[in-house]
Amino acid sequence: MSEEQQEQEQQQQTVDEKIVSLKIQLPEADESLEIPCSVEDSLFDIVETLKVLPSTREYTSYQLKIDNKAYGEETIISELVKDSEETIYISLVFSPYNEITARKHVIAAREYAGLESKDDAFAEISGVCSGASTYEDLGLEESTPAAPKTDKEAEDEKGNVEEERQGNEIIKDFTEEQKSQLSELVNEICDLKPDLKVVAAKPNLKTSPALKSLFFSQWCPSDLRRKVAGDLFYLQAQTLEGENFNITAHVSGFFVNNSSNTKFDGSVHSFNSTRVVKNYSLISLLKTLSPMFEKQIEQNNLELSKHAIETYIVPNTTTVTSPWLVNSLESSTPDLGRSQYNLLHGGIDGADLQVDWNKDYQLLRDIPKTNLTQRYSREQSLISTSSSFTSAATKSAMAVVRGEIDPINPEEESEYHIFLRNGIFYSKAIDSIGQFKSTGGDEAARSTVAKDVAALRYLNRYDIGGVHSLLTTIVDYLGHRIVCQAPVPGIFQDSEDENAEPVQSVKYGFIDDHSDVVTDETFAEQFKEVGEAFHLKPHKIWNLDGSKVVDVVTSGYTKGTKGSDNKSYIIDLFRTTPLDIEFIDENYDVSKKDSYPHRETLLRHEAINEWIKRETLLAVKKETERLEKEGKSNSEIKETIGVDNSIFLLNPDAFSLTPAPTPELAEELKSDEGKVREVSKFVNQVLVPEFIKEMEKAQVYNAIDGSHLSAILHEYGINIRYLGKIANLAAERKEAYLKEQESKAAEIEKINERALEKDEKEIAEKKAKLEARLKARKEAAEKGEPIPDFKEEEEKEAKEAEAAEKELSTELNTIPVPALLDSLYVLSINEMIARAAKHFLRKALEFVPLPLAPYVISHVHNCLLSSKANPNPEAPKLDSFLAEVYNDVDLSILKQNSKSIAESISQEVHIRYRFDLPTNWSDLILVEQLMRSIALKFGIQWRERAYAFTKEALSSQIENLTNEFNAAAATSSHTSKYDDKHSKKKGRKSSPKAEIPTEVTVISTTFVPEDIVCIAPVVKNSIFESTSVPDAWETGVLKLSSQDEAQVQEGSIFINQAVQFCERLYGPVHNITATYLTKLGNLYASSGAEYDAVDLFKKSFQIFERCAGIDSFQAALALSQLANAYVSNKQIINAVKIYKRLIQYWILAFDEYHPNVITILTSVAVILMKLEMTSDAIKVFTKTLKLSDKLNGELSQQSAFFRYQLSQLLLSDKKFQEAFDCAEKAFEGFKATLGLEDKSTVDAKKLAVGLKNYNEYMKYQAKNLQEKEQEARKLEQQQHIKAKQAQKAKQVNPDPEIANKSIDDIVAFISGSNNASKKKKSNKKKTSKK
Repeated sequence: MSEEQQEQEQQQQTVDEKIVSLKIQLPEADESLEIPCSVEDSLFDIVETLKVLPSTREYTSYQLKIDNKAYGEETIISELVKDSEETIYISLVFSPYNEITARKHVIAAREYAGLESKDDAFAEISGVCSGASTYEDLGLEESTPAAPKTDKEAEDEKGNVEEERQGNEIIKDFTEEQKSQLSELVNEICDLKPDLKVVAAKPNLKTSPALKSLFFSQWCPSDLRRKVAGDLFYLQAQTLEGENFNITAHVSGFFVNNSSNTKFDGSVHSFNSTRVVKNYSLISLLKTLSPMFEKQIEQNNLELSKHAIETYIVPNTTTVTSPWLVNSLESSTPDLGRSQYNLLHGGIDGADLQVDWNKDYQLLRDIPKTNLTQRYSREQSLISTSSSFTSAATKSAMAVVRGEIDPINPEEESEYHIFLRNGIFYSKAIDSIGQFKSTGGDEAARSTVAKDVAALRYLNRYDIGGVHSLLTTIVDYLGHRIVCQAPVPGIFQDSEDENAEPVQSVKYGFIDDHSDVVTDETFAEQFKEVGEAFHLKPHKIWNLDGSKVVDVVTSGYTKGTKGSDNKSYIIDLFRTTPLDIEFIDENYDVSKKDSYPHRETLLRHEAINEWIKRETLLAVKKETERLEKEGKSNSEIKETIGVDNSIFLLNPDAFSLTPAPTPELAEELKSDEGKVREVSKFVNQVLVPEFIKEMEKAQVYNAIDGSHLSAILHEYGINIRYLGKIANLAAERKEAYLKEQESKAAEIEKINERALEKDEKEIAEKKAKLEARLKARKEAAEKGEPIPDFKEEEEKEAKEAEAAEKELSTELNTIPVPALLDSLYVLSINEMIARAAKHFLRKALEFVPLPLAPYVISHVHNCLLSSKANPNPEAPKLDSFLAEVYNDVDLSILKQNSKSIAESISQEVHIRYRFDLPTNWSDLILVEQLMRSIALKFGIQWRERAYAFTKEALSSQIENLTNEFNAAAATSSHTSKYDDKHSKKKGRKSSPKAEIPTEVTVISTTFVPEDIVCIAPVVKNSIFESTSVPDAWETGVLKLSSQDEAQVQEGSIFINQAVQFCERLYGPVHNITATYLTKLGNLYASSGAEYDAVDLFKKSFQIFERCAGIDSFQAALALSQLANAYVSNKQIINAVKIYKRLIQYWILAFDEYHPNVITILTSVAVILMKLEMTSDAIKVFTKTLKLSDKLNGELSQQSAFFRYQLSQLLLSDKKFQEAFDCAEKAFEGFKATLGLEDKSTVDAKKLAVGLKNYNEYMKYQAKNLQEKEQEARKLEQQQHIKAKQAQKAKQVNPDPEIANKSIDDIVAFISGSNNASKKKKSNKKKTSKK
């Protein structure tokens, strides 16, 4: 069976597999536990499920029996099914404890009591308040599914399709209370200011412990005599009531013994009360010993039930993100058990914590995947193991940096030290063997290890059998890059041949210094599929002098080695794409000081895939054209057309080899190098300019921060080193665009001149016609003839004018191109500075110990970010204890000032990104955003407070601190005098006074070392990723596009099961899970299932916020989708609350003058218009217009468009003069940017003229009213009219036929048409028909 057929068969199993019910009878329980499962599952899956269920997670030692027969975990459920039964009855029977299962039970008891969680294991590597959630701060209301529509509502909805398509539908069933709440939100949105508290992390939800402590007592371990009696170990528990109990872990369960703190007595304790002293379950025993234990558990469960599980649950296969800003810290509670973590989890000798990572991982890789159950089980284990490896490696790598692990080669210099701990090999990312001596040394080595991990992640997607890669993780911590790998088995053993000569472990690829090169047919055959996955061309390589030539299917830098376990391992995968030779030729020259740091600049896989895609399409097009010329039909062409993919394969060693030893090899290499150069040019000359065009058209979501910009660039196949070029092209394109607009404005001016001439001519013609008609009417009247009405001619002219107006088109473009390019330019500069600052800090902290790092970091930030507040910040003064013990540490960095550090950063930017920062670059930086970017890239966690970045803010900070000190001193002095006087009166000696400092040390800098809460590691991992989930998803999507109803139903099953499997493999909290929830949400939203879409988008946001960051671009995008889903589900309050949060993100990332802030405000205004909340819509549009005027200019198309919209809103609110002012300015804007012949200009002019006429008419009516009043008063004086009649004359209204009409009639009057009255008539007709 082919691999494709096997995959199809496995996918079909997701639809066809049988589901049975397991009824498990639990000990001491009346009712059985029911678990549905597939017949393809094993009892191992059931055991894993029991570990997480609340009712069974405490059980750690038991057997599963059917009819008193025990079955192992490897048993498949289908083996237990008899005939066609759908229910299997299983009994869970306790087994005697041993030391390991008893310890596991204690761990379960500590977790149950809230004394321990998996979060504690991640605490050291994930920082403070890791995985914080702000979801509940949004205050969203619960979603409810929409009520089913009645036939009438469905008919009305059907009739309003066109209105909805235009976005003009009115949202009904919105109460006055909701409108009032929405108005408050609108006011808050219009007054928003940057507030760091919005993105500051708070401690996660944690329940109160149900015990004060539970730990190993001082009587551990049990002696030999007690072991014979069945004792395993001893515990001490302190209940919430304050009682202490000594507990024995026995093979039969747990019981209270008679020991005390000073005397051991292992006998069973006897209570005078009805308390139970022994139970198989420790949790059950604790419940009987402490009534408050169970009560607290119930309270905890009740509290947890109030919160979404995604906001607090600890992830299984990933670490949650470390927030860069922390609002408050978690308070610690005393618990001796925390210090016994290794003892509890690893046993007395810690053996249970020792893992042979490589052995476990490779065994899992070799598990068969012939059916779907095996495939999912294998992937689940691989993901779990590789995730656990990353956590363990990160923790030990931090210990390596802190000097807490001894090297295995202490005799060598410190930078060459290597370490081995718990089956993981640690080394620094430096060029320790001189492999990169000619291509950049340590900088090249540092870069290549990151590419190696990226290549491993890419390779994992293909899951190639027979090829074994190593678990690898990179940890950046305190300026050091530590490479963590599960070593190849036997690598530390010296092997020799028969002649006692050392045996070369490398069987394939270059030997380290390229003096030799080897190959092996077995490895070449196994690695062939790897080369195909990376689109690599099989080619020849040779050693330094060309004396040895071999064939390889990957890069020569990729090595193959044989482990002592007889498995073939592939290592050093950094060269899986060719060099970016165009960039190298232009920027790498070691003879120059500003040369790029290294030559290992590789092309991205995305760029190569895009190049191959385009070349394939081009080849297909050429082949099609050739076949068409030969006269072949379309069906024949489809059958015969084919493209040889080998022509698109690339030589990864091009431009890396020494001169070819033969002319034939030289010619072949030249051809390969030409193709590689072509791809390099493709990136430089095609992808980068295309990216600028896409950003200009706003066809991609504008990058909210540097991480988002980097992600978008990577999707396009563009390396980060092109940031400088991106910035330059953005600036050039903006300048060119503005010149285009200037040229266009000159053309429009000429068009306007011609249009004015045309208008004058038409006015003259109309005037002549009118005069002729008046003359004809006058003459007819004089002659006594019938007066002509010219009705037909006037109607014809009106129809011609209306037709001419309909033919008008508009070139209105509301995309703010200059603003978008400005945003890209500024963001690119900030990202370059942030990355340069990271490298600067890395070098500055390389030899600085952890306790001194906050001093260096705070000083560098003062010099870089707050130079406007204090150009020459004072270096922080070292703590006296630290200064004493670290007196030999080089802290010369603290002597640098703002100017020198800024120059260093500028030089770093130039070298790494080939960009010269402008002289005013300190004005271009987004201070809070830059602070955030550096923190995320370096792992810094800052304390949330009001940081003073300006001179005024810093002066205010100093003044406030001084005033606080003086007030405290005054209060203390007053209290002291009172105490002295009081003590003298009583005849007592005064108590010792608190010493008040005579001088105060006022913080004169923006940052201080105490602001740094934690420095967390930044980790790059190669955790295994599932291939079955994307396969199932793609199959489901393909079936959904079918016209066959059965196929569509199957497709729906596939996509839902893909998401379920994803949650099962990765856990409910994982970036990949959130990604698939988002995809499913989009499918639901597109099919009209808004309620389900809301639920999915909500979950994805909750997950992204914890796994990617509170203010990450992933969380922002998820929020945006959630807002749209809420709007579709008619939950307007929730949508606007989210819009408020999104605006807060943007004004923190940039400021309020950003195109996306305007876009969000426009969305809010549109919602308000649909709710007929006109005054609030006017308020939002006014704010939008203010931002647009500053961002785009008052005479821009964008501002003119917003003015036109605002004018119509003001008109509907009967603010006619304000509406006229806006319409007139809109007309001027359109006139200058679009010309008088554009439809938008004509509409604006028509509106402005109508409003002007209406306002003048109303003024005339007011004047007429005044004259009538004067006449009335005069008449009253003359004729002595009664006061009542005079009062009646004053109540004359200005033209009630107009002023009192509806807004539709007023609009019709202003526009000079009878549309409104016609519409009313037609509506009456429709009503009568009904």
